[in-house]
Order: sequence, then C-alpha cells, then structure tokens
Amino acid sequence: MAEALWKRFLKNASSLITPYEQTRAGFVALALEKNRLGTPYVEEAKVLKLWPQKLLSYLLVKERKIIFNSELAN
Repeated sequence: MAEALWKRFLKNASSLITPYEQTRAGFVALALEKNRLGTPYVEEAKVLKLWPQKLLSYLLVKERKIIFNSELAN
C-alpha cells in the first residue's frame, strides 16, 4: 500500500526536481514575509535612534533658557 502511494506522485527521477519558477517564487515569498515581519522593528529602531538626539536637544534648549533667565536676574 505504501509503495503504491509514492508511485502515484513519482513517475521518474525528474519528478523530484522543482522547476526554477517555483523555486524562485518560494524565495520571493520568503523574502517578502521576512520584510513584512521585520518592518515594525526597523521603524521602532529609527524612532529609538532619534529619541536621545531629541532629548539632548530639549535639555540644551532648557539649559540655555535657565542660563539666560539667571543672567537677566543679575
């Protein structure tokens, strides 16, 4: 019974060879899936990369205001 099962799908050695188009389609599908899964992480990394720069900029502006206000008080 088991022998007859594989004989229905495999006629000769060339039955085991995947056509180029199917192989290429599989790689493209895999690449697109990885891209879809990775995009949120990349976007989050971009935001996290900018966050320290924005914080530093904010602190420098705040420090200048404090220095400027203290100079006005003198």
